[in-house]
Amino acid sequence: MTVPSSTGTAPEPSETDPLGVEPEPADETEAARDEQDRRDGQMRRDDSQPPIVGDGGPES
Repeated sequence: MTVPSSTGTAPEPSETDPLGVEPEPADETEAARDEQDRRDGQMRRDDSQPPIVGDGGPES
């Protein structure tokens, strides 16, 4: 019965990642961040372009 006590450190990580899917989501999060960064970059560019065009209104 002292085994569970000594393995008390095992339950801790189990609670953090009971499915042990921590490393997997990490990769997914990285890819998702890359995709989000690209989308955010495009969105920001699109958002920043309209205002710039508005400023250049007199040009057109």
